[in-house]
Amino acid sequence: MQLSNDHSAAKTAKARASSSVRNEASAAAPSIVEEKPADSVLIAAQSLWGIGNLSPLDHLFASTAIVNLVPAMTMGFAGYHLGRRLHRYAEDTDIWIDAFEAEAAVSRMHLKKKTTIKLYDWNKDIARLKKNRYPTFMALQIGMLSPSLQSVYGPAADSLKNDGKLFAADLMWTSAQAPKPNDGKLAVYKSVHSIDEHKRAMAAAGMTIERTWDLTDGLLAAIRSGLLGSLATLTDLRELSEPRKSQRKAAFCSQLETWVSYYVMAQRKEIAALAFLAIKQTGPARPTK
Repeated sequence: MQLSNDHSAAKTAKARASSSVRNEASAAAPSIVEEKPADSVLIAAQSLWGIGNLSPLDHLFASTAIVNLVPAMTMGFAGYHLGRRLHRYAEDTDIWIDAFEAEAAVSRMHLKKKTTIKLYDWNKDIARLKKNRYPTFMALQIGMLSPSLQSVYGPAADSLKNDGKLFAADLMWTSAQAPKPNDGKLAVYKSVHSIDEHKRAMAAAGMTIERTWDLTDGLLAAIRSGLLGSLATLTDLRELSEPRKSQRKAAFCSQLETWVSYYVMAQRKEIAALAFLAIKQTGPARPTK
């Protein structure tokens, strides 16, 4: 993989910014005597992708959704993680967001006392996702929620009012069959589905796709940005004591292996970061002009 050659000044600024993020991520970690492996994973991810983010997709998908969804005072969300961008969006606009997450630890850490965000556990609180409630809904990285796309798209569509809009985004295979992993490991592949699978699941949920975005170039740029700061993160790891050092290193290496693998596959056009805007119509179809 060949990364772009940045100017030295940009590298210096990036290193300083990454150092600030790493320090903030460590400070945002739970107050613990012994750092658990799960805590190390959260800290390592934020050191690469920014405070409040667990992947390079968090900011990319949320920003695209915010720009293209008509603002509404109440919004539904289902995904692996809400991300810092949507937290800021709620703070700036006072929009209510009901967030059903698979991983809510970081969101809880950054949640303010006065907030318009309600956090739910996707696995435990799915019954709280009421029907015909939201004018807009975001479904981000839903492959991380369930091996069945229909089990996510179905409830998300049901929660929308008629003519409600769904913004869905995820990593997707560009062909019907996933490529075979070179190293024999399947962990990277478990949560990824094909583009056709996503389209079929949305259609089965009663959603009609109106628009599609290919955000792969943005993903590649976000991964490169995280990798530029990774060397400084490795330097920080040397200063840690055991067993925290080994745990943090393992979590950090896992992040690198996962996203470098995705980077290579995206360059080969085997995988893409795609987003869809779809509408729910339960009544008669509108006449076309």
